[in-house]
Amino acid sequence: MSKSFDDYDEEELVDVDAKLFSETPDAYCVTIEEDKVGKDATRYWIPKTLVRNNEDDTFTMPGWL
Repeated sequence: MSKSFDDYDEEELVDVDAKLFSETPDAYCVTIEEDKVGKDATRYWIPKTLVRNNEDDTFTMPGWL
């Protein structure tokens, strides 16, 4: 069974600069790079059970994610 966000020690977590693009009840869709002219930034889906949205364009998550 996977660990949830609260099961990780502080030293296992990292903050990532990312912009929230969309979300569902179970996941966030984020971009971690600026849009280039004529090209959309890559979007990543991350499960809410493994991530904390800091509401300041950063997300805290386990380093392996």
